[in-house]
Amino acid sequence: ADEHVTSEAVTFNAGATVSVTSQVNATFNMSRGFRAANAADFGTIGLTGGGGFEITPLRAADLGGAVGTTAATGARSTGVPVPALGPEVVYAFEPGLRLRAGRVSASLTAFDLEYMDSIQRRAIVFPASVVGSVVAGFRVDRQDATGLAYVAEDARPISTRVNVDRARIVGFEAEAAAELSPSWTARAFMAMSNGEVTATSEPLRRMPPPIGGASARWARGRVWIEATTNFAASQTRLNPGDLSDGRIGGNRTRASIASYFSGSGTDSGLVQEGRLIATGETLSQVQDRVLAGAAAAPLFVEGRGYLIVGARGGIRLTSQIEVTVIGENLADSNYRQYGSGLDGPGLNIQARIRYRF
Repeated sequence: ADEHVTSEAVTFNAGATVSVTSQVNATFNMSRGFRAANAADFGTIGLTGGGGFEITPLRAADLGGAVGTTAATGARSTGVPVPALGPEVVYAFEPGLRLRAGRVSASLTAFDLEYMDSIQRRAIVFPASVVGSVVAGFRVDRQDATGLAYVAEDARPISTRVNVDRARIVGFEAEAAAELSPSWTARAFMAMSNGEVTATSEPLRRMPPPIGGASARWARGRVWIEATTNFAASQTRLNPGDLSDGRIGGNRTRASIASYFSGSGTDSGLVQEGRLIATGETLSQVQDRVLAGAAAAPLFVEGRGYLIVGARGGIRLTSQIEVTVIGENLADSNYRQYGSGLDGPGLNIQARIRYRF
């Protein structure tokens, strides 16, 4: 459907720094951000890997839909007709402290992000039957007693993008560095954030878990060596949309389990003679165990944390030639950055030679 939306806003950014002592500064920054609905918000139409089946707000309004309380099965009607999609605005408040004392430097910044009209995915509740209607090229296959509608190709209810009342993200970022000796330097950082819809306390989608890292570097003359580590804690505060997202919760249906069981599972040797080798279960037994009688269920109910270690070093052979060796994920950990669609690379070793003309 054609969409024509005009959005405009005035934004600002103001900050201040106060010297508490000769070594400590206090900072404060306040700003207003503005984001107009973009092509992804208006153009996510049909089947999507992360959110299921979506239609435009205009099409949802034409069908008489009302905004659901969440994006998942089990959503209830808010009684609000699906409105036109507008821009979202954020007010950011960021107090902080900065320290520089001799060989030590550090900073701590807290933040409070107040989102107004944040754009979120919501299920559509249809008060009248829309079964048989064709939306985004797909026919509505069924509709439950609460008014949620479904296409045959996806187990999640038809959804759209709407502006929710208000959301808040609070958290902090911290980093520090220290020269331990003429040869040794250490650095560390950590960040944590928590976001939720103010009215319902529902977690915002794809909020990252606490993350951090550290490094220790030794350098003398032409040689240097550095050890590194990065980590992420588990994320247990998942939005219903995260649970149904193929990149996070890994939503499963009886049909998708059957497709894998008889396809890739059999081809890879995990299934033989109609049974899952690891457990001896048949297809129906696997479906019952994974779904526990539901039509669909997430494979994961949390984003798994991880710890990655690495090392690198280098030597300057001449004034023009430098050799560097980098080792990444030395423990060969299987990890995924929360909300991404790809697992991190495994053990990786690189050797580089740089020549300066």
